[in-house]
Amino acid sequence: MDPEQAERTEFEAFFRTEYVRIIKILVVMGATLAEAEDATQAALTDAYQRWESIDRPGAYVRTAAVRQFLKNRQRRREGGHRELWAAARTPIEDAAAADQDFAAVEDQQWVTQILDKLPRAQREVIALIMDGFETKEIAELLGKQEMTIRQHKSLARRNLIKTLEDSQADTHGGGR
Repeated sequence: MDPEQAERTEFEAFFRTEYVRIIKILVVMGATLAEAEDATQAALTDAYQRWESIDRPGAYVRTAAVRQFLKNRQRRREGGHRELWAAARTPIEDAAAADQDFAAVEDQQWVTQILDKLPRAQREVIALIMDGFETKEIAELLGKQEMTIRQHKSLARRNLIKTLEDSQADTHGGGR
């Protein structure tokens, strides 16, 4: 196999493993399915063009996709298209269907429902933490101070614990 074909094969394997994962991250951050697909496609196209020079393609593409989504969202806000951006979100099961694992889809839906109860800033931070980003990386990616990211993380944890406790109380017939 010539080097160009080997490179293409390597990228195709990378694409198959990362595409749905990146879309899920963006959807948890608040993107619609279409927004997540657009940002992911842009990031993967850029990665393919630079494939030889990228040391950590997973981190590169995830970072590029998140930045692309945030940039697109900011453009929509500045352009006065808030109604389009706030339109009903496409259910996560569309993105997760490629997994062919019903239990995983149900788990993802449950996690998404729980995370949707968080304020947007907290949800973004938790989504990036779930994908393995460190506090410093999240701060750089979102253009915020590390202390702000730590505060969002702390508040999100408290909110998630309360939500889970309330959910357990409802499930077991307990009330407050």
